[in-house]
Amino acid sequence: MISFRYHIVSIVAIFLAFALGIAVGTAALNGAVTDNLRDQVNRLGDQRDSLRTDASTLNKKVADQDGFATLYGDQVISGSLSGKTVAVIQAPGASRDAVDGVVARVAAAGGRVTGQIELTSDYLDPARAVDIRALATGPAHPVGLQLPPTDDAGALGGSLLAYVLVSTPTTGDVNQVLAGFATLQMVKVKGDTVTPADLAIIVTGGTSDSKSAPAMLVALASALDNQGDGVVIAGDTASAGEGGVIAAVRNDASASRSVSTVDDADTAIGRLTVILALAEQDSDGAGQYGTAAGADAIAPEPK
Repeated sequence: MISFRYHIVSIVAIFLAFALGIAVGTAALNGAVTDNLRDQVNRLGDQRDSLRTDASTLNKKVADQDGFATLYGDQVISGSLSGKTVAVIQAPGASRDAVDGVVARVAAAGGRVTGQIELTSDYLDPARAVDIRALATGPAHPVGLQLPPTDDAGALGGSLLAYVLVSTPTTGDVNQVLAGFATLQMVKVKGDTVTPADLAIIVTGGTSDSKSAPAMLVALASALDNQGDGVVIAGDTASAGEGGVIAAVRNDASASRSVSTVDDADTAIGRLTVILALAEQDSDGAGQYGTAAGADAIAPEPK
């Protein structure tokens, strides 16, 4: 007769055999898995080293280009804006260094900045559209300004600002319009006075979560181009990506034919390009410049 002890011993033997099978199988599998993982880690390490080398090479090239622009930039752009006046508009996201660098290059090119204003985030806020409409159609509206037949706040605000920055306003018009925007906390004036200019530069940077913000700046750029002799939007690589002003221009068939953009104005070489693009605008040309998506070339072709 088979005893109870026999059953216990048999069951234990089965479980021991099962455990031994798992141990042996796992050991064999672990060897293959470990080797495969080790190979993957080694490949990733090689890729990391290669990318690090590439990044180092690119950083050196950028440094060399900026070094050249710093040393010889003034000679490259000398006289390209001779006798021209320029309005500089700082948009939210623009760096102070980029703005100061562009202003300095305008002077080096023989141009003169006649006014600097800073747009606040309130100007781009869709919730403030009603305030812009009221300002554009109210007492601040210059007598000589023909507003576009629309209730779009971007088009109305852009036309109003463009008129006092690059068109033919009176001193009273300039003071009245800018004071109106300042009261709404949408514009800050840099310096003592602003007088009308021939050309304009909008300095921007980064991206926006709001679709209306890039559209507002595109409308302003278009108005500046229509009422003045040309406009360039100077930004960084991020501004040429989704949610950026430069991307919005480059994706707009109409705006991209008339408004120039530069997507590396945060570098010394890019600020040279801004001046060359502005000179091209003064000659009725336009282009999309830099190294980011949508750029036609690094810089305008020499004339």
